[in-house]
Amino acid sequence: MAREFTILIVDDDQDMASNLQDILNLEGYTTAVAYEGQTALALCREKDFGLAIVDIKLPDMSGTELTKQLSEISHGIEHIIITGYWSMGSAIEAVGQRDIVSYEIKPVDRDRFLTLVEQVMKRRQAEEALRESENSYRTLAENLPMIVYRVFIRENNRMEFFNSMLQSMTGYHTEELMVGQVCSIEPFIVSEDQADVVRTVENAVAQNEPFELEYRFKHKDGSLRYFSERGRPIYETDGNPLYIDGVIYDITERRQMEEERQKIERLESIGTLAGGIAHDFNNLLVGVMMNVSLAKRYVEPKGQVADRLLDAEKACLEAKT
Repeated sequence: MAREFTILIVDDDQDMASNLQDILNLEGYTTAVAYEGQTALALCREKDFGLAIVDIKLPDMSGTELTKQLSEISHGIEHIIITGYWSMGSAIEAVGQRDIVSYEIKPVDRDRFLTLVEQVMKRRQAEEALRESENSYRTLAENLPMIVYRVFIRENNRMEFFNSMLQSMTGYHTEELMVGQVCSIEPFIVSEDQADVVRTVENAVAQNEPFELEYRFKHKDGSLRYFSERGRPIYETDGNPLYIDGVIYDITERRQMEEERQKIERLESIGTLAGGIAHDFNNLLVGVMMNVSLAKRYVEPKGQVADRLLDAEKACLEAKT
């Protein structure tokens, strides 16, 4: 659930601060008021604020200095600067700060002011929802026996991991990974497989299609692992690819079992072939033995030829067994 969106009003003009508070409260916003910078900082240390409306001139510090300190205390807070004393210098300084979303002149335009506040609130709620969604995703991913990742295409293919399986599967920590053409683990893929991996991923991104591939990976301990990867590119509404979400399985054990099965099948094939050869050979020996037996009838029983035929008959019997 997104946190409550609370607005901090900082203005030494108490009437102005009260008017802004009334306007915001009528719209259903929760507010707090401070009349000087130090009080505002103390409030920010005690409570999370989504937006600070800050007068550029305060009794103890400038409004722009206060916004810097508030941003250090409360991550993600945004600011609207208001002033009754417009100057080019203060406007340039204000818009130069990342967390200042607007620079408004007193008296503020009510409708414009409320539109700005609503925009900040919706952006904050969207960020909160995204953060909570990512936390839930990480919690789920942490229980999966595979690497769960995201590749940020627009950030030089930076790879972010949503669980702790990277080290157990590859032996590497995140900081040990290098930049590749399509992801950070690519340089550790066996060189013969890299080109196919890059081509498959690049084609999937270009055609906005899911992909599936297998490749060999060089583990940090020097062993060879087999990985299966599935992923899908995610596109922004402008039609440009934003990132790739995917998972990587370790299929080494499965591949080893397949290789062992193939070896057994080859041995069985050799055994079958050998059995067939032996059968055919025995058939040949039967023919030879029959002819030897016939030949023995036409020679002298005690002669040299008879002895040779007897030796041949014995040899056939030994070969047959």
